[in-house]
Amino acid sequence: MQPDIPYRQTHQQAPDEWKLEQGLEPARLGIRNQSSIQINTEPHRLNPSDQEELKGPDIPEDPDLDVQDERPGWKGYVEWEDYPEKKAKAHQRFSRFTFPPPPEFQLEPLPATNPVLEGKRWKLWHKAIGGVLDQVPQISWETVLKEKHPEMLHLLEFPYNGEAPKSLLTKDYIMPNELHFVRNHGGIPDIEASAYDIRLDGLVNDPKTLTLADLQDESLFPRVSKLVTIQCSGTRRFEQIVEYPGEGDEMINAPWAEGAIGTAKWTGVSLKKVIKYCGGLKDGAKHLELYGADTYFKGGQCMNYVVSVPWSKVKANEVILAWEMNDKPLPKIHGFPLRAVVFGYIGARSCKWLYRIKAIEKPSLAPVQSREYLYFQQQTGKHNQLPTMGIQIQEMPVSSAIMSPWNKEVVVHDGEIEVKGWAYSGGGRWPERVEISSDGGYVWYAVPIENLSPKHKFAWRTFTGKVPCDHEGWTELVVRCWDNSLNTQPMESDEAPVYTLAEGKPVEDPTSSVVLRGPKVRGRGLALLADTQLIETLAHFPRERIPERVVHAKAAGAWGYFECTHDITDWCSAAPFRRIGKQTQVLASLSTVAGEKGSSDTLRDIRGFALKMKTEEGNWDFVRNDLPIFFIRDPAKTFTITTKKALTVSCSGSDLGGVPQSLKNVNGFGNHTFKFGKPEDGSFKYVKIHFKPDAGIKNLSQEDAVRLAGEEPDYHVKDMYNSIERGGHPAWTMYLQVMDPKEAETYKWNIFDITKIWPHKDYPLIPVGKLVLNKNPENHFHDIEQAAFSPSTLIPGIAPSADIMLHARMFSYSDAAGYRVGPNYQQLPCNRPLDAYSPYQRDGPMRLDGNYGSDPDYDL
Repeated sequence: MQPDIPYRQTHQQAPDEWKLEQGLEPARLGIRNQSSIQINTEPHRLNPSDQEELKGPDIPEDPDLDVQDERPGWKGYVEWEDYPEKKAKAHQRFSRFTFPPPPEFQLEPLPATNPVLEGKRWKLWHKAIGGVLDQVPQISWETVLKEKHPEMLHLLEFPYNGEAPKSLLTKDYIMPNELHFVRNHGGIPDIEASAYDIRLDGLVNDPKTLTLADLQDESLFPRVSKLVTIQCSGTRRFEQIVEYPGEGDEMINAPWAEGAIGTAKWTGVSLKKVIKYCGGLKDGAKHLELYGADTYFKGGQCMNYVVSVPWSKVKANEVILAWEMNDKPLPKIHGFPLRAVVFGYIGARSCKWLYRIKAIEKPSLAPVQSREYLYFQQQTGKHNQLPTMGIQIQEMPVSSAIMSPWNKEVVVHDGEIEVKGWAYSGGGRWPERVEISSDGGYVWYAVPIENLSPKHKFAWRTFTGKVPCDHEGWTELVVRCWDNSLNTQPMESDEAPVYTLAEGKPVEDPTSSVVLRGPKVRGRGLALLADTQLIETLAHFPRERIPERVVHAKAAGAWGYFECTHDITDWCSAAPFRRIGKQTQVLASLSTVAGEKGSSDTLRDIRGFALKMKTEEGNWDFVRNDLPIFFIRDPAKTFTITTKKALTVSCSGSDLGGVPQSLKNVNGFGNHTFKFGKPEDGSFKYVKIHFKPDAGIKNLSQEDAVRLAGEEPDYHVKDMYNSIERGGHPAWTMYLQVMDPKEAETYKWNIFDITKIWPHKDYPLIPVGKLVLNKNPENHFHDIEQAAFSPSTLIPGIAPSADIMLHARMFSYSDAAGYRVGPNYQQLPCNRPLDAYSPYQRDGPMRLDGNYGSDPDYDL
């Protein structure tokens, strides 16, 4: 028999091929690109070959871009936000250079160095801009070596990111300044206390500039000291890297372990007191923008570090301007001479080297606030993420970590293992209990109270506890924290969802069929009718669509509120108007009229405008459109529109209205005449209702409308959704035209004829309230597609007039809803009234309430 050595030599593989195949060393696999886009598939090499020098054209520096220290005594500070032209010139210079490209994913193992990462590209960015920024990386590193403990773990050299080792992290529950973690986004400015001042402007009544001495003057501002834990939202990123390669951009996603957290005693003044000293805020100011003196880079743009905090947080005295850390002047690396400390929020909001505070209406649009520190759905990959899809991270969730023993450390014990660590919960929720397990979380042992550090509202608790261990070999030690709101940590961060049949039976995998397999069945086999999951899914699919609306099928919807702004209680007692400032919940649907559900929403068409106000006396539906008149006055002609005159009205109405630029530019005309009054005495007035958009009337050009109809059929729907997500809430002002009943008897035409308008010179518009849409539906089908609007849905104080078209629609709309959604459509959450209801109807398909229980179905 011939030996098999030649065969082995021919098919020789790498010695660690098995490890690669089994995923034991995924960092060395590279990327298998099965997409249609080109990406950098090379692993991220953190070796000298990656340390490229700056490459740029051989040209002199721009003579008109002089990047120098902004002010005497402020080294390393360059003002960008006040000088947009300087920003533009810096970007021009920046774009002339070629920098090492960031890899798509971080697949290369992290180097065994300290610092772990150098931050080469950030250094090159500073060098490219030049001037004082050229030396900032070196000066910053010298500050690190001078102010931080020699045993600090330097995760990123520049901008500096560092944490204390586990052996020192919880040695004291108040951390020494030298060991407190640092998460910088740029260089470290060197600002002299005597030269320092801070500007407070924006929407404040009395803008001021205050020196450090002013802030420290206790005759002006009472001094505050508070024990506060600050935690970086990237804490434990290394655990993510172990599970998944993550982003390859080393700047500035440092591989944090459990040490990006620290507790210190901060001393300063409450920002609320400083704002009060400046005369308070002007109307509309709801956020405070904080400016840091360090230079930050984003997308080739230079800027200062800018974030914002809500005024509600400041008003609660949960933001201080601090100049001391653990009874010592702030170290330079922690923000000397002044920084913000925001209690219970992620560390990114506690701006260092604070030089300006600006009152604004909405959260800051600066990149750190609006494009970073966002939480996305786990199914959304990095290439498809949009800032508007993310949730801004503010309060940190409950968490805890073991500092000793270390992972995979050998422990010799006598039946108990001593465990040390920390526990924390953000937002002013403090750890109440810490539990430890030595069997992976099956049996838990609470750490005795006396072994927990003192309790503080905005601070962590360190702990030492012993957990029984009656076995040898591998031991899985886990810890969990319970805060005072009974939040705790899930056992698995990536636990798969549990699926069931509609009847509740668990299903292991709802996306795979049960098939017949066996030695005589080749391939995958035949699907079985006994596969209840498959049959139930197939049967449900064709029944998932309810009949689309005959008109108004294509709709965008949102939740919001109506606020009464003017008093009409002397002649109307309807619930939404009972006092100025009263707010009523509203569900809105804005639609095209003629198009089917899949049609484009930028076609030339009339726009529907439907509201459901949920009052304490039931629902009030407002069913209108964007034309001041209707096509017909006789309900027998409803939706046929076959007459020459009706077609003229319809076409001319669409032509005059045009295609709105967005749905927030749509009018809501009442058309019908209603009676507003007081049921208690029978008095009333005739009323027509108008909603005027606060954004004004704006239209698309014919060319843009046609182009969008082909490129983005859902343009209006998406525009309204994104506008609300960004905080640009669509708003309308509600007006009434009011006519006395005696005038109606002698008016020159029939006031109930909806093909005519009431002249504004005879009956001017009277403002009564404001409609604001501020919340997108969590589920469009649940909230909007199942919504039913009918002019018959009225409340005490509002009644129909003698308008025969109104009477016909009062039947037609509710009847259509009963067919389309079902006879019990009023019980669905989107249609259900706020308060308890007790209709006389009983039984019927899809009954969702108790159906009157055991009450007899006849009158006694």
